[in-house]
Amino acid sequence: MRASADCADTGAASQAAPAVAARRKLLRVEGVEWGMLNSNYRADEGRRRTEAAAKAGAGTAVIMAGMKLLIVLFIAAGSLLTGAETKLGKPLAAKEPVAIGALLAKPADYVGKTVQVKGRIVEVCQEMGCWMYLADAQGNKIRIKVNDGEIVFPKDGAGRAGTAEGVFTKQELTREQAVERAREEAKDTGKKFDPASIKSGTVIYQIQGTGAVLE
Repeated sequence: MRASADCADTGAASQAAPAVAARRKLLRVEGVEWGMLNSNYRADEGRRRTEAAAKAGAGTAVIMAGMKLLIVLFIAAGSLLTGAETKLGKPLAAKEPVAIGALLAKPADYVGKTVQVKGRIVEVCQEMGCWMYLADAQGNKIRIKVNDGEIVFPKDGAGRAGTAEGVFTKQELTREQAVERAREEAKDTGKKFDPASIKSGTVIYQIQGTGAVLE
């Protein structure tokens, strides 16, 4: 009886062996397939992340390009504003300017008259902006004086081209008046002043300004 049982067990085991082997093969195949699927998933995920990073990089590049363009436009606008005319006081009315050299050569011909002059700004009052000097190419210069608050010449205007208009005036000053005027002008420009440099009275010609255009 034991021998029969052993034979039966051996037969069952023999019949089960193919099934076990098949199951193991299936598991191996499934494992390979799962590994391939997992690998494909990882590859797809990597591609998606790469594409997302590329898009983000492209977006950043577009933003940076836009910012650079805005900066360029801002600088260009600033340059245009800097180069624009500055109109001060009343509109200029004279048709033709008088050469500064001609004005100073025969001042008596112009005293009390409205004149217009052109030149380069060489000095500006740094206190109130109430006067400036215009000079021509030969170094002749004329003072343009305005009433405080009516016109304020830009303190950083030196070097700019300017056209000014107003009444040409004559002032006869004693030495004391000349010293006081020179002292005030030195204060306005931050320069040192020595009263001993004024030896006598003097005659001052200037323009009582009513309007100006700075370029």
